[in-house]
Amino acid sequence: WGEVVVAVVVPKGDLRDAERILQFCEGRIARFETPREVIFVDELPRNAMGKIVKEGLQDTILQCERNKTRANEKRTSSRP
Repeated sequence: WGEVVVAVVVPKGDLRDAERILQFCEGRIARFETPREVIFVDELPRNAMGKIVKEGLQDTILQCERNKTRANEKRTSSRP
């Protein structure tokens, strides 16, 4: 409860189409497992063994959320 599924994706080339990823997930996985948001990154955080570090992914997601909040605040505060 209170958590949202987010897909963190390393795109191939310049292919960054969140809608296409979300459509691909529909019908293939359960509705509650389907991501509500897609975040594109250059690389996934990995440890020395090459495994993905979950805490690093969480940090990436939180950083993206903070950036969105700041952008929304700037947009809202710049209006007359």
